[in-house]
Amino acid sequence: MKRLAATFLFSALSFSANAQGILKDYYLHTFAGGTVSGDTAIKGKGIDVDVGSGYSVGIAAGRSITKYLRLELEWAYRNNDVDDLLDPSGMTILGYVVSNPDGYKMPGNITSVGTTKDFNADITYSSILVNAYYDYSPTDKLSMFGGLGLGLSIAQANFFGEHNFFATPNFIPSRHDYKGIAFTYQILLGIGYQINENFSLTFAYKLFAPGEFKEIDNLYLSSFDFGATYIF
Repeated sequence: MKRLAATFLFSALSFSANAQGILKDYYLHTFAGGTVSGDTAIKGKGIDVDVGSGYSVGIAAGRSITKYLRLELEWAYRNNDVDDLLDPSGMTILGYVVSNPDGYKMPGNITSVGTTKDFNADITYSSILVNAYYDYSPTDKLSMFGGLGLGLSIAQANFFGEHNFFATPNFIPSRHDYKGIAFTYQILLGIGYQINENFSLTFAYKLFAPGEFKEIDNLYLSSFDFGATYIF
């Protein structure tokens, strides 16, 4: 029995050492943070979209190629609330009651689509990117990095709410989603702090450009992400 236990322990240690050798220079990284965005529009609908703040989450796996260069594959999800939908003629749809050039006003008892039943609006991006980083370490613990990512994103704009207070209800799509797939890139700058041999923390700024979609005009998002990295 002791011989069997010793054999099992030796095999486990050998497998662990071999696995560490195979995975040497590889790492796993996860992150979450907040986003702010520029505005966009829904093509062909006469609707400008005032995009608000949101959040980002993601995970990545990568490998250090040299002391200064590393590559990784990243999946990320970003969600931003829609603060307002606007008619380019000047009437605010979600916010305050504003006259348009023809003198039309929304009914006095309706000041926001948010007061109608089950209203919600957001824009989401799910992306897969290949990132390349240049790393520089001024000290043993502190590192700085910059990078560029290229890939694809799936965008979805969701708008839902009852809108029967319009004479012609063509501003708020009811239960309608706008989707698209487009080329995406991002520029990254950040710092990292190594806790121990296998674990480090990071903070990164990412300028995320999800591209122009079939039904959603182009916009840019700024992500501020805190992350944790496990180094094999």
